[in-house]
Amino acid sequence: MDVIGWLGQMIYDALQWVHTNVDVCPFPDIVAAIGGTVAATDGLAWLNWFIPIGQILGVLALWLAGLAAYYGAGLVTKIVRVIGK
Repeated sequence: MDVIGWLGQMIYDALQWVHTNVDVCPFPDIVAAIGGTVAATDGLAWLNWFIPIGQILGVLALWLAGLAAYYGAGLVTKIVRVIGK
């Protein structure tokens, strides 16, 4: 097995472990209590009309992915320079 395949498998296994062992929502009782009321649902929909939380989270995730790629490329560059010397 090559190194890239091995590394990909290790990342996949780690994410699989996190997905199976960590709860998706840490506050299920609060979400169930708020989600069950009509007033809270209408209020959240009204708030989401003015503050598009889904779009904000999407842009945040994209920004974090770009930041991780930037620092990852910097790390790979440093490792290559050290190996090259």
